[in-house]
Amino acid sequence: MQIRLLIFSLFFSPALLAEPGPAAPALTPGQLINRLLPAQAAPVELALWQQGPAQLGVSHLSNRAGLNNGGDETELSLNLALNQPANQRYLAQLQQDLTTRQQQIRQLLRWQLSGELARQLAACAEYAALQQAEREQTTQLQEMVRLAEDAFARGELTRSDKLQLDNALLAAEARLAMTEIQLQQALLAWQQFAGQQLTGQQPGNQQPRGLATVPPPWLTQWAQQRTGRSVNGSAVAGDWQQHPLLLLQQTETVAAERSYVRDSSGAANPWQAGLVLRQTRGGAQLPDDNAIGLQFSVPIGRASGTEQSAVAMLSMQTQQQKLAETLRLVRQQWFDAKARYQSALLQQQASQQQLQYSQHIQQAADAALKAGEMRSSEWLRLFLQHSELKKSAATAEVRLQLAAFEFDQAGGLTW
Repeated sequence: MQIRLLIFSLFFSPALLAEPGPAAPALTPGQLINRLLPAQAAPVELALWQQGPAQLGVSHLSNRAGLNNGGDETELSLNLALNQPANQRYLAQLQQDLTTRQQQIRQLLRWQLSGELARQLAACAEYAALQQAEREQTTQLQEMVRLAEDAFARGELTRSDKLQLDNALLAAEARLAMTEIQLQQALLAWQQFAGQQLTGQQPGNQQPRGLATVPPPWLTQWAQQRTGRSVNGSAVAGDWQQHPLLLLQQTETVAAERSYVRDSSGAANPWQAGLVLRQTRGGAQLPDDNAIGLQFSVPIGRASGTEQSAVAMLSMQTQQQKLAETLRLVRQQWFDAKARYQSALLQQQASQQQLQYSQHIQQAADAALKAGEMRSSEWLRLFLQHSELKKSAATAEVRLQLAAFEFDQAGGLTW
């Protein structure tokens, strides 16, 4: 929940929602995410020797009656709670675990930001591809309507065929306008996410008015460079074992197990050491006396039956249960992502093959229409089918790139 709130505050902070300034140098995906991440926390440092602050004690006793008439006693003590050697080793390991946990939380946040970045890029790329396809379709229909008007004026085209072309053009222009609005909204969301004025432009994409560029083709580059990637310096993540959520939960589970071992062994109980200064004034009958001494106490036995040990056991069992649930979750997410990637790959391959066949059909239809062997209504039907296949192929390519990223991300890979 804290991580979700942090991501929400990052996305909708005033700095990111502010109006973009002058054009900034192009960033890599990793540099952009580094800008969104909070500052690196300082390493954790624990007190290994003392268990809490030193205790300073003062006491004064006065006796005005009896044999020690008029005498009094003043005592000054300094007490230290010292960690046992076993507890010192535990604290040294805990200090390392806490520092590791900070780094893993940061890596988990980076993993989540990478996923959000990929979805923003995919939305922009998909609407940009649809906009280009809609614009090409509209341009071709405008030319066909112009030719149809001339043919209708010469009596070579029926009114019904001309009206079908007019209706198709109106529908295409409406779809183009809607796609441009959707692309503009996606680009605005990307700009707010990135917190910068965009630089660079994908070749072949025309932009809607009011927005200069589309995001860099980072998803395309990811899909083209999937081999050779590493996770934490190791080999390519082929499964869920390097998932940052799983690594974080493993660290917390191991820390809870170490805490239970420490608490059940009694190593958490400190050694008590003290320095005592005492001054006694004997009054009329006894001489004055000054004394200095040391006191030392050591716990004996184990603490396996104490409340502290029982609480540590409950915490350990809770973390072990969370680890089992996290393992089940990340495994399921990895298999789901793999299935989505395989499905997107099949869809992309099928769309490309259908588009190739449709291109041959459309070329034959264009030649037949030019030769007068086909009515414009039949050509329009084939043309609209071909246009839909072009849009399907373009969106299938973008969705394959996103599925490839999500599959790699399920294995722990991030930008």
